[in-house]
Amino acid sequence: MRQYIKKMIKDYVEAIAFAFVLFGIIVILFFLLSSPFNDGSFNRNAELFGQYGDFIGGFIGTVFTLPGFYL
Repeated sequence: MRQYIKKMIKDYVEAIAFAFVLFGIIVILFFLLSSPFNDGSFNRNAELFGQYGDFIGGFIGTVFTLPGFYL
C-alpha cells in the first residue's frame, strides 16, 4: 500500500512539473510573437528585447526552476 501511495505522489508531482514547463514555453512563445517584438517590419528594437530578456530571466526562469526543484 505504501509503495502505491509513493507512486501516485510521484506521478502527481511529475504531472505538475510538466504543466509548469508547458506553461513557461507557452508564455515565451506568446511574448515572442506579440506585436512589440514581431510587427512584420523585420525591424527589432534592442531595448524591447532587453526587457524581454529580463522577463525571461525573472519570471520564466522561476517557473522552470520550480519543476526542476520538485523533480
